[in-house]
Formats: sequence, structure tokens, C-alpha cells
Amino acid sequence: MGGCTSKQGIFAKRLPRSHVVPTWDPLVTLVDRAVHPLFLAACAQVEVEVDGRKVKLGDLKTYEVVQFFIKPATAHTQRSLVETVAEMVVSRDEDDGLTPLVREAADARMSTSGLVTKEIDTHADKMLNDMLSRYRTWVGGSKPFHGHVTYFLSHAWSFKFGDLCNMAKQHYEMVTGTQYKYEEVYYWVDIFSVAQNFNGDFQKHPDGKFPIVIRESQGVVFTIYPWNAPIAPSRIWCLFEAVTAVEEGINLELLIEQEFSNVKQPVPALHEQFRTMVAALDVGLAQASVDSDRTMILDMVRKRAGGIAGFNTLMRDLLSSRMLGVLLLRALAAQDARQAASLAQQGAAFDYRVQKFQLTRLTDASMVPIATALGQSKHNFILDLSPRTGSGFLTGKGVKTLAEALKKESTVLRELCLSNHPQIGDDGIHALVDALRVNTTLSTMHLANTGVDDSCAAELGKMLRSTSSLTSLSLANNTALHAPGVRKLFSALEANASLRVLDLTAVRINSSQAGTCEALASCLARNNGLERLVLHSCCAGVMACESIAEGLATNKSLTFLDLSCNPGIGDDGACALAPCLASNKTLQGLALKQCDIGREGCKALADALTASALHHLDLRDNKLLKRHDWDHFITARTNVRTIVSLDHDEAHNKKVGLSSAAPWIPEHAHALTRLAMPMSRRGSVKDMKNDPSNPGSPCKSGPSAADLGLPVGLGSGGGLRSMSKGVLQSDVLDGRATADFLRSRPASAFGGPAARPQRARTLTGITARSSTAKV
Repeated sequence: MGGCTSKQGIFAKRLPRSHVVPTWDPLVTLVDRAVHPLFLAACAQVEVEVDGRKVKLGDLKTYEVVQFFIKPATAHTQRSLVETVAEMVVSRDEDDGLTPLVREAADARMSTSGLVTKEIDTHADKMLNDMLSRYRTWVGGSKPFHGHVTYFLSHAWSFKFGDLCNMAKQHYEMVTGTQYKYEEVYYWVDIFSVAQNFNGDFQKHPDGKFPIVIRESQGVVFTIYPWNAPIAPSRIWCLFEAVTAVEEGINLELLIEQEFSNVKQPVPALHEQFRTMVAALDVGLAQASVDSDRTMILDMVRKRAGGIAGFNTLMRDLLSSRMLGVLLLRALAAQDARQAASLAQQGAAFDYRVQKFQLTRLTDASMVPIATALGQSKHNFILDLSPRTGSGFLTGKGVKTLAEALKKESTVLRELCLSNHPQIGDDGIHALVDALRVNTTLSTMHLANTGVDDSCAAELGKMLRSTSSLTSLSLANNTALHAPGVRKLFSALEANASLRVLDLTAVRINSSQAGTCEALASCLARNNGLERLVLHSCCAGVMACESIAEGLATNKSLTFLDLSCNPGIGDDGACALAPCLASNKTLQGLALKQCDIGREGCKALADALTASALHHLDLRDNKLLKRHDWDHFITARTNVRTIVSLDHDEAHNKKVGLSSAAPWIPEHAHALTRLAMPMSRRGSVKDMKNDPSNPGSPCKSGPSAADLGLPVGLGSGGGLRSMSKGVLQSDVLDGRATADFLRSRPASAFGGPAARPQRARTLTGITARSSTAKV
């Protein structure tokens, strides 16, 4: 392996090398061995001994990480590193939040499968535990370190491992909008996912066939590192992975190292440099560390239609088109609309599943190349044009240009965010409505703070009566939208069965005005599609609660209702809502934070919960409602299965350990890109700083959210999700019992995704790469 075999790692001195291939079923299926970027970063901080000196894995080449860490650490299991760590967690009965995918299966097989056949070396044990401890610190609790593949990371083993981790983090930030907050995005990295202690014919490797992994992913990330002399295009495995992705209909995303953003060369010069690099690509000259791998892949390439020449043409075209997309983003970031338009005319498109422009100052002129590229993009994706902070500069003119692109049959946009561009106004909204009457792919639209008024709401209502494609709509923080417009929306929803999510945060519905409450009650009674309704900070009062209760009496679709920050509700409003909670069997989440509810309302809600289907009830920051108000109820009513969120002191919260055990529902539903996503089983998160010794890797000593004065909890896209400061299980106050209760319920019971069905596929074709294939 690249001259490494003469070196002795810290594990190699103590562990005998075994050549036994596991005969039992995989502990974790191949497609579920993708790891979280923060787990990669934690691994980069592990220290090993090389030539008598301690070195962080992040400072080694990737193949050296395999040699000095992964192979020795997995010698006792003969499994992949992901399975080895998962097995260690399960066998020690640690918090299964780290590896929920294997807990149940492992419990069933532990006594018969011989999962732990040999004691792990104490040094390996310490290093794996240190890595997990650091990971727990960074994510703020026990959250899965591995999961179902989101992205397949194609890379060369000659990369410096720390740089590979940084590129994964760079891509993670692009698709989630955050570097250090935990989101369920996992990267399949071969050195972690494939057992590395295999010897022999690799086509017979137990982890042998990986096209299924590519097929299950959202995209293959093809790494360009270093940017001016990339290694991956010269490695035969990387080339084959890229072509496999395209042939399987999976998106190929080009990821250029972060340093590229600091390059001062003009776009035309960079374009010419990339063209020269792509022209030199030749699979016949591509290398692999194992000659048999190279021979195997070249034989497969020769059997393809077009042979080696056809393969080269396909790969050059792929990289050329992706390079145009990268340069387009660079031109837009530089506000060079002329150059961006030129690149768009040459065929530049958006190749990322999530395309964000939060750090780019977009203007109406920017929308011309963006609209052109939108029409040329081939994959269903998310386009986020909202600014990260403050207000944007798009007006109705720019949105009209975008709307024309949405009318084209070639446009395959799935989600559009135009939030916080308050100058869009009537002209832009009307143009979007016209486009949606034609467009059949756009399912989610965020129009928070875009100048929507009553006339816009009327047009949206007309569109909702006829369209069946839109499933999520956010109109939050539009101060010009009042009761007349809201009534027309509610009226339109009576005949709409496709919209699943409606966010009216901070829209003053003025429930005391004649007709508004009647429209709300009628909407809920007759609509059979809406699942989440957000009326956060809407000046809703007792009349609104009475209307909601009337509608929920017959509603069979709504699963989550947010009435937070409506102090007019009070005890009377809570009492009005209580009866419907007992009779409605579909509502699973109710948020009543800061609604001025006292002991009378508390009692009414508590009584209703005995017969309710509710799983979550948020009563935080109701100043008249205290924890002791629930004590007697908890003792007397042990049949309740609801998580109730109240005001706790931090000492109690730490004592029962519930902050990472219990899930919660959106605290603010006005965030941009995750509104339509279901509640997930996540805990709190801690913000972190960069480690000066390893740029790009988070430091475990970084301040927590509480240290920074932020809410304790997981934020997403500007604060959509938030853990409560304290969570109280209504029948048990013990943290472990609560965690056991949560595990006993299916994810779907909490509004979360049900268990992912395994897609049956026949594994045919190319085998997975060998453990030394990509140096």
C-alpha cells in the first residue's frame, strides 16, 4: 500500500492479523454504513503512533489511515469500521441513539452470532471510545453516527485524510446551510463502509458489490482536489463511480476544494484551465494501486458500447458540463451577471440537489442566468434564493424572469425559497401563480416576507383550487396579509386535497373579525389533506380556539397544530380546545407555547389527554403554569403517553437526562427549507469552534448553545426545530424509562418517518473496490 507496509502502527504491534472472512449476515447493511461528517471530523482527531511518533489521522494520507487505524481497529471483528463501532456500542449497552439501525437486530442475534469473538486491543478500544466521546460532544448528545446513504463520496486514497474530511464538511454546509449543527445527512466513504481486512479475490468480498449504494444515494460527490491538478480524474475507480452514477440516473456533483474560492484568476482563465485538464482525461491511463482492479475495470469498459473511446467521451462531457456549473456559481458570487449569462448560454446548469445562494447578493440581473440554468438542470432539486441575514434585493421583475423558466416543461425544480425579499410584491407573486398553473414539479414554495397581500392571497387561493402539485406553502411574516386574504385561503383549502403544510406565522388573522373563524372551522372540517397548520403569533384568541375545536371534531388529516405565541388564548382558549383533543384521533402534536395558560387550562388539557391521540404537547413559557401543576395528574393518570414540555430548571434537566432522549416539534415554523419535513428524533446540539491544530475540524471544547445564550436545541435552516429546555413524560419522571418509551414507539407515531423499506435489488455488475484500490 504505497510504501506503508514497512511502518508499524500502534495497533499492529499488539493484534494478530486474521484472514477469516465473516460468515454471518452484515451487522449493518452496506447502504446504511454512510457516516456523518462530524464523525469523520472526530476520526481525524484520533492520534496513532507512526515511526515512534504520535500523529493525528487528519495529517495522514487516507491509505495510511487504513493501514495504521482502520485495519488494526477492525481486526477482531473482520468487519467494516462502521459495523465495528456499532457492535462496540451495542455490546456495551450504551445509548442506542448512536446506532439505532442495529440495536434491535443485534439484541436478537447477540447470543448466537458471535458478534464479539475476540477482545479488542485496549489501545484500539481507547481510541474508538475517544472518537465516540468527541463525536457525542460535538453533536450534543447521542445521535446516529451512521445512517442510510445520502451521498456517495468518490475520492482517491492519496488524499490527505484531513482534507477529505474538510471536503465532506464543505459539501454538508452547502446542502444543509450549517457546518456543525446535526442534520441527517450521511456520506458513504469506502474506508469506513467496506471491511478492510480482506485478502484474496476481491470480487468475492462480502461487501463486494456497491452499485446498490450509488442507486440508493441522492448523488455521487466527485472530488476535485487539488483544484488545479485534481487526483480523482486520474484514478480508475473514481472514473468508474462517476459513470456508474450517470448510468443509474443518479446525480453527479462536482465538489472543488475550498481553496478554489480564494483563487483570484478571472472566470475565462479558469474555464480554459479546466478545459485543458478535462481534455487530458483518459481511462486507459488511469491508475489503481491493485493491478487486478485496473484490469477488471478496463475489461468492463472495453465491453461497453463505444469501448474506451466512448467512455472517455462520456466522462469528458460530464466533467465539462459540471465545470460550467461551478464557474456559473463563481460568476454569480462575484456579481458578474454578464459572465454568468455567457456561461448559462454555453449550457451551465445546477448540478447540486440543494442549491443555496444565501451568501450571494442576488439582483434582478442575476435572475437571467439563474433562470436559464434552471431550465437546463436535469435533476429535481431545491433552489434557495433567500439571503442568510437581512432583506434581499429581488423585485417582481426578477421573479417574473424566474416564473417564465418555471413554465417550461424542461424545468424540474422541486422546492423554491424566495423568502425575505420583501420587494417581490404583487407582480412577482402573480407571475409565480401563473407559472404554478402550468408547472407540475414544484411541490414546496417559501414566500415568507415577500410582500404578499390580500390580493396575492386571493390569487393563491384560486391556484390552490385547481393545482394538485403544491404540497407545502409558507406565507409567514407577510405583514400586508390580513383577515380578508386569509379567509380566501381557508375557503380555497376546502376543495384542495394536495396541500400538506401551511405556515401563516405572524400573519394577523384577526380572529375576532366576522367570517374569519367561520372560514377556519369550515376549512378544517372539510379539508382532508392538510397535515400541518402553523398559526404562530397570529393574534388568535378564544374564538379561534373554538373554531379550531369545531373543525377538529370531524377533521381526519391534521397531525400538527402550532398556536404558540398567541397570549389571547389563555385558560378559556385551552378549555375550548380540550374536548376536541379527546375526540380527535389524528392530531399528534400541539404547540401552545406562550399562550398565557394557567392552572384551569392546564387541568382541562390534562383531563383531555387521557383519551387523546396526542404525542407531543408544548406548554413552555406559560408563566402561570408551573411544573407542580402536573404532579398530581402524573401520579394519578399513569395511562397517559404524551411528552409534555414545561419550564424546567437546568439541574433537573441534567438529572433526568431527557434533553437528548425525547424528540420535539417545530418551535418556529417560519424557517425556510425544512418546513415540509416530518418531526425527527433529534436532541440538542452544541455550537463549536474550529480546532487551530486542524483547520476545518470542530473543537470539542467549543461553547455550547447555552454558553452562547442560544436556545438549547437543534436548529434547522434558521430555527425551524428546537428542543425544549425540559421535557416531562406524563407517567414517568425517569430519563431512562422515557427513552425506553420513545424507543418502543415507531417513528411514524411521532410524526417522523417510518422505517425505511429496504428496496429489493439484485446485485449484479461491478464489484466494490478493494481495500487498496484507490491510492
